[in-house]
Amino acid sequence: VLHYRPIMKTITILNEVPDMEGTVLPLSYGRNNSVITSLQIDGEDVETKLDFGSNKSLQLFKGVIDPKKLGETSRTVYGATSLSLFGIRNTDTTIYYRDRAAIRSLGKPFPSKVRTRIKSRLKHPAYLGMGYLKNVEFVYDGPGRRLVLGSPASEETMEQGYGIAIYPVKGDWMVIAVDAHKAPDIPLGSKVEQIDGIPIEEFTDPCTWERYLTDKKNRGDDLVLRLEGSGASEAFSLFPY
Repeated sequence: VLHYRPIMKTITILNEVPDMEGTVLPLSYGRNNSVITSLQIDGEDVETKLDFGSNKSLQLFKGVIDPKKLGETSRTVYGATSLSLFGIRNTDTTIYYRDRAAIRSLGKPFPSKVRTRIKSRLKHPAYLGMGYLKNVEFVYDGPGRRLVLGSPASEETMEQGYGIAIYPVKGDWMVIAVDAHKAPDIPLGSKVEQIDGIPIEEFTDPCTWERYLTDKKNRGDDLVLRLEGSGASEAFSLFPY
């Protein structure tokens, strides 16, 4: 039995299930120890995998529910949006929605609505990840095969970024994903030569790049990207959003 408290960001291992009221998610176990539940998402019953290793919130397979029920889109990202032990996953189109989805389990609503994205390539109809769960107190009752969601500590915040993702591919740093709303002029698959005037070779690995990018986002600085073959006047200046 695990008890997660979002305010303290702690997980406690318990011998007994604590007495906590909330929304109960009945669990079953699929292949490869996948944890599965059934949720009512905007009125539709959807088989959902709980993905404790993902920082995403709610991901839905394209066609599971009518997109009109989710309201207006906030942005669309083309390209690879996830990684695996074997490198970059297949490219996909990910649509983010401005409004959060209303979710129920056994007829009882979730503590708060969930930010939603629709993808064209998913193994399961839906995934619920730590992007949502990290903001909610919960008890994972393995023996009882249930997850109990308590009170939310905070509302999930919108992801911040520059509208692109770059990653080393066969020795070259490439643009692997592009936000169609924020960076529409940057071609997917472009080779990156410089970041803020720094030769791309100085970013020795993805962790070095992520630390650099996080520091810039926290300061609110623009990001200047120079691609292979572009002239000095054709550098792309991106702002965090």
